[in-house]
Amino acid sequence: MKTRTTATRFTLGIAITAGALLPAASALAQTPFYFENFESGRVGPEWTLNTRIETSYPTLSKFSGRYSNDSVKLRLAQPIVILPGGATGGGDDGSGGDGGGGGGSPPIVFSVRYTLTFDLYVVDSWDGLEARYGVDRFSVGINGVTAFNEAFSNHAQIDQTFRAPDASFHANANNYRDSVYRRISLNFTLPKGDQIKVRFADGGLQGLNDESWGIDNVGLGYQVVPTPAPLALLGVAAIGRGRRRR
Repeated sequence: MKTRTTATRFTLGIAITAGALLPAASALAQTPFYFENFESGRVGPEWTLNTRIETSYPTLSKFSGRYSNDSVKLRLAQPIVILPGGATGGGDDGSGGDGGGGGGSPPIVFSVRYTLTFDLYVVDSWDGLEARYGVDRFSVGINGVTAFNEAFSNHAQIDQTFRAPDASFHANANNYRDSVYRRISLNFTLPKGDQIKVRFADGGLQGLNDESWGIDNVGLGYQVVPTPAPLALLGVAAIGRGRRRR
């Protein structure tokens, strides 16, 4: 199954992750530190108590769901990251460290950029941007900031705000396709020491028998990113989003 990645960038705290302004080689490799595919049939204490495991969709194997008019939350401590120059980031010191800079060059501030990835399953008769029965939306919040908020449709004739699905299937032998969106990716930074708090939710659906969703292959990783000092002085909680295809 072909995988596509859609990225959303936003920042929390004191550093702007200016990846587009920096050479790719100037950032360190992505380091994974959490992954859950729900195949064990159990979830750990990092998930809220209402987290369910769906087993009746053999095409998809086990996943977290199904949910309707509901949300599920993930909470994790930030990992302790050793930044260049000897400072620590993530769970210990957050977003500090500098790499010096001789010859009058500006100092480099290193921050920790996190990446959340997940698969989304949109099940049954989601109505996308159809105002009469929708708008049917799925959202992701990270530490109280909306990082993802898109309308989805399982009707060929009704528009949605997100890209086309990676795959479709019919689980309930009904007239509606069920859609698979692989490896949705969200980038973010956090203030030092803050717990990572992720909330997956819908915007109000018509119940499990009509519209529902699930998530799978939830992963978190981090990357150490150098940021020129003048950029680090930009405002808190700046949000930048790529344009969505309709």
